[in-house]
Amino acid sequence: AAHIPGTTAVVLDSGVAVPRGIQVAVSPPMDLVVLAADTVAGVAVEVVDGVITARATNATLRQEGTSGAHRVVVSMVLRDRSTGATYIRDLAVAGNAVVRVDTINAAVAAVRNDDEVHAIGTGSTVVFAALNNTAACGVPGTRLSLSSPVDVVLPPARAVVIVDPNGDAVTHAVVAHPSDAAVRAGVAPTVALRIVLQYPTYTRDATGDPRTLVRVTNPATAPIVLTPCLADASRVCIYPHPGVSGGAEVVISFAHEAVTARVAVVVVQGIALTVVPVPFPLCRTGTASTTTLGPMGNTATWQRTQLQSTLTLSNGDDVAVHAA
Repeated sequence: AAHIPGTTAVVLDSGVAVPRGIQVAVSPPMDLVVLAADTVAGVAVEVVDGVITARATNATLRQEGTSGAHRVVVSMVLRDRSTGATYIRDLAVAGNAVVRVDTINAAVAAVRNDDEVHAIGTGSTVVFAALNNTAACGVPGTRLSLSSPVDVVLPPARAVVIVDPNGDAVTHAVVAHPSDAAVRAGVAPTVALRIVLQYPTYTRDATGDPRTLVRVTNPATAPIVLTPCLADASRVCIYPHPGVSGGAEVVISFAHEAVTARVAVVVVQGIALTVVPVPFPLCRTGTASTTTLGPMGNTATWQRTQLQSTLTLSNGDDVAVHAA
């Protein structure tokens, strides 16, 4: 621990025969003169007058989400009380309990993951930092930084696409309750949906966005319910009610975009099962009757009966279930 200004030597036991010494300078007390926060779009290392800088300020956000976010660099200017010299020091923001970054208008831009500024809506705001480290730095109370302007210019969405887990667009779906025979015949018990907004130069998953509005027309009488998927809560699932059939429509809209999409949903039930016996194997000679078996040619081997079952669904479709 440092107690008085000056220079001393610290010896490290490196595990070799000759110890190594490191000169450590203990600075005199410093005063915090300026605290500043700047948004950084990327790192561009360059040498200016012999000084290496890695700051590239760009305060215009043009895309929502992590891929369009900018980072915040917080720096402070310290003045040496004894000499009057000033020093600039960048402060780590991520994981730093004494430095907090925020914006004054969360409807335009918001800070996430400690030091990322994310676009929320078109407009202008400012980003600032708050420093509260009285015990370590002797700075009384909380100091707010100089603010840095942030402009958000977001393009309107061109379209919205609803996709299944395979990434295929979904415009209609047929489902059945898991307890219904239709599921044994291959009808899906649910459909998982992901909502993707399309912009001129990028796409964005808007399934979990609180501004995404997902509803069912006539929910009181609809044979389905919409909830986060049990297997993957990041998706929306269509679950049919038991013991009912009929149609419903899922409507996707947004509080911040003008595009919409719809999915027509049909809930089916198995209403009739037809079983037909078929001789196996079918032979050119001998009987072709579905109820009478005959010998296979001039051999002593007789045909067997294979039962083929067909399930009629409430929407009029027939589905083979003999292999179910």
